[in-house]
Amino acid sequence: MLGTGSPIRYGKWLWQRAYKKLAEKHGTKVVIEITETVSKRVIAAAAMRSVLMLTGWEVTIALLLLQATADWLTPDELESWCSRSAFGTGKETILRIADHNVASYTDPSQQTKEFSNVMIALL
Repeated sequence: MLGTGSPIRYGKWLWQRAYKKLAEKHGTKVVIEITETVSKRVIAAAAMRSVLMLTGWEVTIALLLLQATADWLTPDELESWCSRSAFGTGKETILRIADHNVASYTDPSQQTKEFSNVMIALL
């Protein structure tokens, strides 16, 4: 029996054999009660799995939105460099709430060096 057929068919055969033995020993009421109990547990497990799968999806979307919001609220390296450059305003915004003054570059070579570092950091 083990070499002929699929494992699913073999498992089904085992369950049928177990049900027959239970029915012979304890009667059909026991088999019916076992079937109802097992089916309720299978339904509960399937429902819990569905809830967990949906929850995982929602948590992923929430984390993506949180990351996008954090990226929008905080300036990146290029934005900071632009505000400090010769063409910048000399003000930087943290969390898009309040501006504060930042020191501008006084030496053009320092500004060029920092621009190169920012471009490398963005790659």
